[in-house]
Amino acid sequence: MKLNSIQALRGFAALLVVFFHTAGGMEEYYGKHFVSQLFSCGYIGVDVFFVISGFIMMYVHEKDLGNPTRWNNYIHKRLSRIYLPYWVAFIAPFLIYYLQGRIGDGKEMSMSGAISSFLLFPQEGRTVLVVSWTLVYEMFFYLLFGLLILNFRLGLVCMILWAGLILACNFFSIPFPVNQWIDLRNLEFFIGIGAALLIKRITVPEVTWKIGLVMIVGSMAWMATFSPSFGWPAAIATAVFILGAAHSFSFNARIPNWLLFSGTMSYSLYLVHTPIMLLSYKLLRALHVENPLVAFTITLCLCIAGGMVFYHFVEKRLQENGTKRRLVA
Repeated sequence: MKLNSIQALRGFAALLVVFFHTAGGMEEYYGKHFVSQLFSCGYIGVDVFFVISGFIMMYVHEKDLGNPTRWNNYIHKRLSRIYLPYWVAFIAPFLIYYLQGRIGDGKEMSMSGAISSFLLFPQEGRTVLVVSWTLVYEMFFYLLFGLLILNFRLGLVCMILWAGLILACNFFSIPFPVNQWIDLRNLEFFIGIGAALLIKRITVPEVTWKIGLVMIVGSMAWMATFSPSFGWPAAIATAVFILGAAHSFSFNARIPNWLLFSGTMSYSLYLVHTPIMLLSYKLLRALHVENPLVAFTITLCLCIAGGMVFYHFVEKRLQENGTKRRLVA
């Protein structure tokens, strides 16, 4: 089953995050504006990403569970997929923070902060790449999911314990860094896993993806109104949408190419948009561009263009080189 719907959903989530950060940056540099309120729900893109990650891991690797011979392939793909583009995107912001420390909050320049950011270890405060905190969550999930491949029983026990700790410990104040590993957002990986297990075993009505889409839009309105810290409505809506869209030929057939490409380059866009956004707003202010909507539009276009360039010249080439090395091996 070719899941174009997942690729489109990735693109949608990445664009939501870009709009959210770009609108937030506009407010920081130009003051309050209706655009920042309009896209204040954009951070649910992170919740969508986490559900997609859980779904993809189980959908792709269900047959590998309990097969330790597949471990090396799994962990190599995960590490290279996340770290290699991230390290390339990391370099320029790190050097800027190093040369001009007042841009950040100081934590980026401590040796421990720099190492934690580089290795995607938990870090308090702002990181060198603003979005890297989500990758810390992703890497922890990938490692635990990998235990299911290495030793299914051990992995299953660890996953159950993890879910139990997430549910139990959020009633208490947990110190850093454990608080990140048991944050409620981690449950969204389990929601994605559940969707993957269901999608191969049940067939849902055609209307399901439409219900999921309405739920996603409704959750965006709810998030924009109440600004909760955990986007569980968006996570559940995403799972419903995935279940419906994956089996819908009519939906997959009419996904626009630009949205599919947005999904293809979503990781690149996700990595580079915040440094580009900050640089763009600083330059526009220095050039006396006073209209916030003009500044927002220019910055948004630069972020998307930067994501396209990074995908073409960095991420895509890293993927191609990795594929060639595996074929040679």
